[in-house]
Amino acid sequence: LCAAIELFAERGFEATRVVDIARRAGVSHGTVGVYFPSKEALLRACVERLSAPKMEAAQELIDKAEGTAADQLIALGRFWWQHLRTEEMQQLIRLTDQAI
Repeated sequence: LCAAIELFAERGFEATRVVDIARRAGVSHGTVGVYFPSKEALLRACVERLSAPKMEAAQELIDKAEGTAADQLIALGRFWWQHLRTEEMQQLIRLTDQAI
């Protein structure tokens, strides 16, 4: 997944070949196919890998939030604003932007 994330972010979804991902990961093309039946499935797994920790943290923030709905919404907005600037989120943005 790390190799796929890097290549999708560098080249874009369309320009990235599964064989190139396999080569960068140090595995055979067939090995990638065992785990991911399509390039689209691999992209979904990459998006999930990058977004899952942030989504879990956001849910935890919501679960623990106190105050008014407006206070909670502001806290959630601040959370996402802080995390949008991280390298992981920038990779996710590039990844999804290239795939659209």
